[in-house]
Amino acid sequence: MGFNDEEREAYENHLKWLRIESNTIKKSEQKGREEGIEIGIEKGKIEGEQIGIEKVAKALLTQGVSLKVIAASTGLSIQEIEKIDSV
Repeated sequence: MGFNDEEREAYENHLKWLRIESNTIKKSEQKGREEGIEIGIEKGKIEGEQIGIEKVAKALLTQGVSLKVIAASTGLSIQEIEKIDSV
């Protein structure tokens, strides 16, 4: 390439800018992945807890425990317990 000094400096500055942009994008992607993983783990915990609570409610229902007691024990509403009972 036959660049003069001014063109070479402009070219090198542009390459430097491109490297910085590339690095910034990579860091943003990594941060996004990490945040996504954290959200997924938290969502999994919540869903897992909900499934566990529903299993306990179903077990209590099969034992003949009243809806009111199950609701107080699990934090589920009576409507949610009734849905579990109908499944």
